[in-house]
Amino acid sequence: MNGWRAIVAAIATWLLGLGDGRGAEKLLVARGAGVVSLQCGEVRLDELLKRQVNGVSVGEWKVAPDCVARLEMVRVRRPEGISDVELSVLRLTLTNRSTEPCVVPVIVRLRPSSLTAPALGALAFERHAFFIEGQPILVADTPARGAILAESAFAPRPLTPESVAHVTSPTGECRGEMVFDLTLAPGQTQVLGFLAARPVADSPEVAVTFDFLRSLRIDELFPVP
Repeated sequence: MNGWRAIVAAIATWLLGLGDGRGAEKLLVARGAGVVSLQCGEVRLDELLKRQVNGVSVGEWKVAPDCVARLEMVRVRRPEGISDVELSVLRLTLTNRSTEPCVVPVIVRLRPSSLTAPALGALAFERHAFFIEGQPILVADTPARGAILAESAFAPRPLTPESVAHVTSPTGECRGEMVFDLTLAPGQTQVLGFLAARPVADSPEVAVTFDFLRSLRIDELFPVP
Protein backbone atom coordinates (compact mmCIF):
# COMPACT_ATOMS: atom_id res chain seq x y z
CA MET A 1 0.00 0.00 0.00
CA ASN A 2 1.44 3.39 -0.98
CA GLY A 3 0.60 6.96 -1.95
CA TRP A 4 -2.79 8.18 -0.84
CA ARG A 5 -3.88 4.77 0.43
CA ALA A 6 -0.82 4.64 2.64
CA ILE A 7 -1.59 8.13 4.01
CA VAL A 8 -5.20 7.59 4.92
CA ALA A 9 -5.82 3.87 4.32
CA ALA A 10 -9.49 4.19 5.27
CA ILE A 11 -10.39 7.87 5.39
CA ALA A 12 -13.94 7.22 6.56
CA THR A 13 -15.63 4.04 7.81
CA TRP A 14 -19.05 4.33 9.41
CA LEU A 15 -19.78 2.03 12.36
CA LEU A 16 -23.48 1.39 12.01
CA GLY A 17 -24.03 -1.09 14.83
CA LEU A 18 -27.65 -1.30 13.67
CA GLY A 19 -29.76 -3.70 15.67
CA ASP A 20 -26.98 -5.02 17.90
CA GLY A 21 -27.59 -2.54 20.74
CA ARG A 22 -23.89 -1.82 21.27
CA GLY A 23 -22.12 0.88 19.25
CA ALA A 24 -22.99 4.50 18.54
CA GLU A 25 -23.12 6.14 15.11
CA LYS A 26 -19.59 7.41 14.60
CA LEU A 27 -17.14 8.24 11.84
CA LEU A 28 -13.63 6.81 11.94
CA VAL A 29 -10.92 8.63 10.02
CA ALA A 30 -7.32 7.94 9.01
CA ARG A 31 -6.80 4.25 9.77
CA GLY A 32 -9.34 4.52 12.58
CA ALA A 33 -7.16 7.08 14.37
CA GLY A 34 -9.98 9.55 14.97
CA VAL A 35 -13.69 9.46 15.62
CA VAL A 36 -16.33 12.12 14.94
CA SER A 37 -19.41 12.85 17.06
CA LEU A 38 -22.08 15.57 17.06
CA GLN A 39 -23.73 17.65 19.76
CA CYS A 40 -26.75 19.95 19.42
CA GLY A 41 -27.22 22.27 22.35
CA GLU A 42 -26.80 20.09 25.44
CA VAL A 43 -27.76 16.88 23.61
CA ARG A 44 -25.11 14.49 22.31
CA LEU A 45 -26.24 12.62 19.21
CA ASP A 46 -24.46 9.42 20.20
CA GLU A 47 -27.32 6.97 20.21
CA LEU A 48 -27.70 4.31 17.58
CA LEU A 49 -29.53 5.20 14.41
CA LYS A 50 -31.89 2.30 14.92
CA ARG A 51 -34.33 2.97 12.10
CA GLN A 52 -33.74 2.52 8.40
CA VAL A 53 -35.90 4.28 5.82
CA ASN A 54 -35.20 3.50 2.15
CA GLY A 55 -31.69 2.37 3.07
CA VAL A 56 -30.97 5.50 5.14
CA SER A 57 -30.08 5.25 8.84
CA VAL A 58 -32.21 7.70 10.82
CA GLY A 59 -32.38 9.05 14.38
CA GLU A 60 -34.30 11.89 16.02
CA TRP A 61 -33.76 13.88 19.23
CA LYS A 62 -35.39 16.83 20.99
CA VAL A 63 -32.54 19.31 21.39
CA ALA A 64 -34.61 22.19 22.81
CA PRO A 65 -38.17 22.43 24.17
CA ASP A 66 -39.63 22.89 20.68
CA CYS A 67 -36.67 22.05 18.44
CA VAL A 68 -36.07 18.63 16.91
CA ALA A 69 -32.88 17.29 15.35
CA ARG A 70 -33.10 14.58 12.69
CA LEU A 71 -29.84 12.81 11.80
CA GLU A 72 -29.56 10.75 8.61
CA MET A 73 -26.63 8.74 7.27
CA VAL A 74 -26.06 6.89 4.02
CA ARG A 75 -23.06 5.38 2.23
CA VAL A 76 -22.84 5.64 -1.54
CA ARG A 77 -20.28 4.76 -4.21
CA ARG A 78 -19.38 7.36 -6.83
CA PRO A 79 -16.92 7.47 -9.75
CA GLU A 80 -13.94 9.83 -9.46
CA GLY A 81 -11.58 9.89 -12.43
CA ILE A 82 -10.66 6.31 -13.37
CA SER A 83 -11.68 4.95 -9.99
CA ASP A 84 -14.54 4.82 -7.49
CA VAL A 85 -14.80 6.24 -4.00
CA GLU A 86 -17.14 5.41 -1.17
CA LEU A 87 -18.83 8.42 0.37
CA SER A 88 -20.18 8.63 3.90
CA VAL A 89 -22.93 11.26 3.87
CA LEU A 90 -24.41 12.82 6.99
CA ARG A 91 -27.42 15.16 7.02
CA LEU A 92 -28.54 16.97 10.17
CA THR A 93 -31.95 18.68 9.98
CA LEU A 94 -32.98 21.07 12.76
CA THR A 95 -36.61 22.23 12.96
CA ASN A 96 -37.94 24.95 15.26
CA ARG A 97 -41.58 24.12 15.96
CA SER A 98 -42.16 26.99 18.39
CA THR A 99 -43.48 30.51 17.87
CA GLU A 100 -40.25 32.00 19.22
CA PRO A 101 -36.69 32.08 17.83
CA CYS A 102 -34.51 29.17 18.95
CA VAL A 103 -30.73 29.30 19.40
CA VAL A 104 -29.06 25.93 18.75
CA PRO A 105 -25.27 25.60 18.91
CA VAL A 106 -23.94 22.61 16.97
CA ILE A 107 -20.52 21.12 17.68
CA VAL A 108 -18.82 18.52 15.49
CA ARG A 109 -16.05 16.90 17.54
CA LEU A 110 -13.04 15.01 16.23
CA ARG A 111 -10.89 13.15 18.77
CA PRO A 112 -8.59 10.11 18.89
CA SER A 113 -10.57 6.89 18.71
CA SER A 114 -8.37 5.26 21.34
CA LEU A 115 -7.50 6.87 24.67
CA THR A 116 -4.92 4.17 25.45
CA ALA A 117 -3.04 4.33 22.14
CA PRO A 118 -3.99 7.62 20.40
CA ALA A 119 -2.78 7.99 16.82
CA LEU A 120 -3.96 11.40 15.61
CA GLY A 121 -0.63 13.17 15.18
CA ALA A 122 -1.71 16.19 13.13
CA LEU A 123 -4.95 18.00 12.41
CA ALA A 124 -5.81 21.08 10.35
CA PHE A 125 -8.97 23.10 9.78
CA GLU A 126 -9.77 25.50 6.96
CA ARG A 127 -12.52 26.11 4.41
CA HIS A 128 -15.00 24.52 6.84
CA ALA A 129 -13.28 21.14 6.77
CA PHE A 130 -10.89 18.97 8.79
CA PHE A 131 -7.67 17.83 7.08
CA ILE A 132 -4.99 15.26 7.92
CA GLU A 133 -1.72 15.59 5.98
CA GLY A 134 -3.45 17.69 3.33
CA GLN A 135 -6.25 15.20 2.73
CA PRO A 136 -9.85 16.29 3.47
CA ILE A 137 -11.23 14.14 6.28
CA LEU A 138 -14.62 15.75 6.93
CA VAL A 139 -16.12 18.51 4.75
CA ALA A 140 -19.12 20.61 5.79
CA ASP A 141 -21.49 22.04 3.18
CA THR A 142 -22.42 24.97 5.45
CA PRO A 143 -19.98 27.64 6.64
CA ALA A 144 -18.94 27.05 10.24
CA ARG A 145 -18.02 29.79 12.70
CA GLY A 146 -14.62 28.10 12.82
CA ALA A 147 -12.90 25.39 14.82
CA ILE A 148 -11.03 25.02 18.09
CA LEU A 149 -8.05 22.66 17.84
CA ALA A 150 -5.86 21.30 20.61
CA GLU A 151 -2.90 18.94 20.81
CA SER A 152 -4.40 17.01 23.72
CA ALA A 153 -7.43 16.90 25.97
CA PHE A 154 -5.83 19.19 28.57
CA ALA A 155 -3.72 21.46 26.34
CA PRO A 156 -4.39 25.22 26.19
CA ARG A 157 -6.74 26.11 23.36
CA PRO A 158 -8.21 29.26 21.79
CA LEU A 159 -11.16 30.84 23.53
CA THR A 160 -13.00 31.33 20.24
CA PRO A 161 -13.14 29.29 17.02
CA GLU A 162 -10.60 30.09 14.31
CA SER A 163 -11.22 29.98 10.54
CA VAL A 164 -7.75 28.50 9.88
CA ALA A 165 -5.91 26.38 12.43
CA HIS A 166 -3.34 23.58 12.66
CA VAL A 167 -1.97 21.50 15.53
CA THR A 168 0.46 18.63 15.90
CA SER A 169 0.87 16.23 18.79
CA PRO A 170 3.92 14.02 19.43
CA THR A 171 1.65 11.73 21.44
CA GLY A 172 -1.07 11.54 18.77
CA GLU A 173 -3.74 13.27 20.83
CA CYS A 174 -4.94 15.96 18.39
CA ARG A 175 -8.58 16.90 18.58
CA GLY A 176 -10.88 19.56 17.20
CA GLU A 177 -14.34 21.06 17.45
CA MET A 178 -16.10 22.56 14.41
CA VAL A 179 -18.62 25.10 15.74
CA PHE A 180 -21.94 26.30 14.30
CA ASP A 181 -24.09 28.96 16.02
CA LEU A 182 -27.60 28.66 14.58
CA THR A 183 -30.62 30.84 15.32
CA LEU A 184 -33.82 29.38 13.90
CA ALA A 185 -36.82 31.63 13.32
CA PRO A 186 -40.27 30.33 14.30
CA GLY A 187 -41.10 27.41 12.03
CA GLN A 188 -37.67 27.48 10.34
CA THR A 189 -35.73 24.39 9.30
CA GLN A 190 -31.93 24.40 8.95
CA VAL A 191 -29.97 21.60 7.27
CA LEU A 192 -26.25 20.86 7.76
CA GLY A 193 -24.47 18.32 5.57
CA PHE A 194 -21.12 16.56 5.98
CA LEU A 195 -19.09 14.39 3.60
CA ALA A 196 -16.17 12.02 3.99
CA ALA A 197 -14.66 9.64 1.44
CA ARG A 198 -12.41 6.62 1.28
CA PRO A 199 -10.85 4.57 -1.54
CA VAL A 200 -12.62 1.43 -2.71
CA ALA A 201 -10.57 -1.77 -2.42
CA ASP A 202 -11.37 -3.10 -5.89
CA SER A 203 -10.69 0.22 -7.71
CA PRO A 204 -7.43 1.91 -8.74
CA GLU A 205 -5.95 4.38 -6.28
CA VAL A 206 -7.25 7.95 -6.58
CA ALA A 207 -6.79 11.04 -4.42
CA VAL A 208 -10.14 12.40 -3.29
CA THR A 209 -9.77 16.17 -3.36
CA PHE A 210 -11.45 18.90 -1.38
CA ASP A 211 -12.87 20.40 -4.61
CA PHE A 212 -14.43 17.06 -5.56
CA LEU A 213 -16.18 16.72 -2.21
CA ARG A 214 -17.27 20.35 -2.23
CA SER A 215 -18.82 19.93 -5.69
CA LEU A 216 -21.23 17.25 -4.47
CA ARG A 217 -24.73 18.12 -3.31
CA ILE A 218 -25.71 16.37 -0.10
CA ASP A 219 -29.41 16.01 -0.96
CA GLU A 220 -28.63 14.41 -4.31
CA LEU A 221 -26.63 11.64 -2.57
CA PHE A 222 -29.63 10.45 -0.59
CA PRO A 223 -32.18 8.13 -2.26
CA VAL A 224 -35.39 9.75 -3.46
CA PRO A 225 -38.27 8.86 -1.08
